[in-house]
Amino acid sequence: MSVESYLLLLLVGVVLLLIYSIVTNDTQQRRHIRAVAMAVEKLNHQHYLFEQECRRKLEQLEIAQNDQIREADLHYELEVGMSELSKPLQHQMAVLQEEMHQMRTQWSARIVHLEEGVRSLALPASVSGIDDAHIIRLYKQGVDVEGIAKDLRLSKPEVEFVLKIHQMK
Repeated sequence: MSVESYLLLLLVGVVLLLIYSIVTNDTQQRRHIRAVAMAVEKLNHQHYLFEQECRRKLEQLEIAQNDQIREADLHYELEVGMSELSKPLQHQMAVLQEEMHQMRTQWSARIVHLEEGVRSLALPASVSGIDDAHIIRLYKQGVDVEGIAKDLRLSKPEVEFVLKIHQMK
């Protein structure tokens, strides 16, 4: 074989090697392109799902916000309504409190009057014929209970009783 045929064979071998190299590179690039395409497809799908979830959350937030606004309106209406309803009750309570105060005053006066009446009925005007005023006068002068009892010839409990009745002791 001649040099030309070797060269031709060599050239054919180089061309075949180049074709093989191009085909191999092309196959690898196709694999990479497919992998990138699949990754992009997954990202698009996740993006779509994320957008759907965001829309759903926004709708829920709008519904919740509308519910809160309605709830606030209801609270305001209830507050106004309760205020209007409670005004007559507050007035009635004030009237009742005033009546109770007047009744308390009247009852206190009656109780004092009754106590005075019972005191005058239950107690004798004097103990053993001696005027209570004499016992009180001696007590105010500083004479002790035993001294008053000896001077007036009374028992010590009788003198103490008179002083207690007149709230001196």
